[in-house]
Amino acid sequence: MPTPLETVKRAYALLAAQDVPAYFALLDPAVELRQTAQLPWGGQHQGYAGVQEFLTAMQPLIAAQVAITSFIEAGDAVCAIGHTRGTALQTQQPFDCRLVHVWTVRNGLITRLEAYIDTAAMRHALGSGGA
Repeated sequence: MPTPLETVKRAYALLAAQDVPAYFALLDPAVELRQTAQLPWGGQHQGYAGVQEFLTAMQPLIAAQVAITSFIEAGDAVCAIGHTRGTALQTQQPFDCRLVHVWTVRNGLITRLEAYIDTAAMRHALGSGGA
């Protein structure tokens, strides 16, 4: 069975390759995904349907790449620290937002993701206030 860190690194690789079916195979059916409700795709998302809702809400708004600079593994939890860089599609505004993702992995599956980004900078790029 892969370590939590190996699972998280694989998740990033699959997302970068836009291999959504393989990414979903890493998720526990009851997965929880949380991001601030101050973003259009934010809120609490539960299960496969919730993750799909999250991805579907984000896709028409930003074109982005995640660059992780460091990981901290602590048991079932993995913190990923880095940036998300790209363009807000409706405003054509570039962004470079710092991020921290806190993943929980149990029995080889992702059970939770808490996504924290520089919300003010992202809202500014989206044209909805902030930075």
